Amino acid sequence: MSEQKDFMALGQYVDAKERVSSLHCDRHNLAGDLSRSLNKATMSMSTVDSVSVFDHEQFLRKAEQLAEVNKALEVAIADMDKFSVPAQKPPMHRNR
Repeated sequence: MSEQKDFMALGQYVDAKERVSSLHCDRHNLAGDLSRSLNKATMSMSTVDSVSVFDHEQFLRKAEQLAEVNKALEVAIADMDKFSVPAQKPPMHRNR
């Protein structure tokens, strides 16, 4: 006889996995925006008569958004891992 599936846990796992995917994409996009902004601000100064514009207020807003998205991503990963065993699914692998 096969083992009984916990469909409630499976649903919670799938929901968390979808949140992880969406938030990971959001984090990637925000981090890319910040990276491009910093790259533009740190471009080599070949001439003294030209300086790139750096909107530090926009940078700070995006950095705050990135922090909030990252917090939400960590919660979603914890949810996914919490339901992985009863859902008989793999936990989220983390790279350090």
